[in-house]
Amino acid sequence: MPSTFDDVHVAYDTTNVVAATNTVAIHVASDTTNVVAAADATSLATLYTLLNEIKADYNAHRVSTTFHSNADGTNVVASADATTEATAVTLANEIKADYNAHRTQATIHPNNDDTNIVTTADSTEAINCVTLANEIKADYNAHRTGSVTTQASVNTLLNELKTDYNAHIASTTFHSVADGTNTITSADATDAASSQTLANEIKTDFNAHRSQATVHPYNDQTNVVTSANASTLATTITLADEIKADYNAHRIANDQYFNVYGIAPGTYDIGVKADICVSMKAASVVLTAGATTVANLGIFYTGDVSGNDVIAIQDTLIVNSSVGQIGKYNTAPGNWSVPEMTTFGDWTVVPTARRRTY
Repeated sequence: MPSTFDDVHVAYDTTNVVAATNTVAIHVASDTTNVVAAADATSLATLYTLLNEIKADYNAHRVSTTFHSNADGTNVVASADATTEATAVTLANEIKADYNAHRTQATIHPNNDDTNIVTTADSTEAINCVTLANEIKADYNAHRTGSVTTQASVNTLLNELKTDYNAHIASTTFHSVADGTNTITSADATDAASSQTLANEIKTDFNAHRSQATVHPYNDQTNVVTSANASTLATTITLADEIKADYNAHRIANDQYFNVYGIAPGTYDIGVKADICVSMKAASVVLTAGATTVANLGIFYTGDVSGNDVIAIQDTLIVNSSVGQIGKYNTAPGNWSVPEMTTFGDWTVVPTARRRTY
């Protein structure tokens, strides 16, 4: 039966790489307002002052949408202000619990704060309450100003994505024909509104490019951008980061496909035996007339040097005996710096009724 062996691109694109990065964002903006300025606790009086300020500053911080993707209405410190040793112990323990939960509360931060965790044990009396309060102050103040992705850094990333992507799709070095359909035309990102517009168009155009007719030898079915459209800084950050990852993976996508033609419609087990790999099989694949069917064979495991479809000690012995040879070992042809697709392997299509036992 006639067949072809295809890749996503004619050649890998190692030129138009998106290198710009967003700083990992704990907050939408750094909180320089709700700073705990009270001195570390050294006595009951200073302990009360410190805990009461932490409570006030933390409660103001957590509900602010200036610093968060959404207000945190869950982790409210509700205990009374500290006025006695007992109320100080109660307040310190609640602040610890609520603050630690706030760091990773769903939908509140662009990225969770996995660093500034209060680890001191809950307090039971004044002396250990002082230790706990001082750690809460340090961790909370560090949390407020944790690494932040600014609008400017998002703009830089999106503008580079636009430039590199447009150069990529126009190239006939990497494609069967240039993609003149899915060009990004939105203006460069300069502020929140333009960054959202650009991010959303990049998502749309890139997703369409992956399967644009006649552009690739085979469509890229893997690197799909699925993040929601950008509407805030936080959602723009999320979308831009995913586009970067998916686009960079697409440029050098090494999904490889056997296209087999002339088979009667029906249900088949499709197996592939590649050079120095054990065979892989997709079971009970239904082939329909006039349709393109993709059979995902999974990961090919390398090591079957002897060609008997088993990776065993004899394969290790063959490789060990070939150390120092250049260009090939055993009977496997190869120039490993420039592997040839034509020697990749053999395919076979076996009807279900006569399938091989794996």
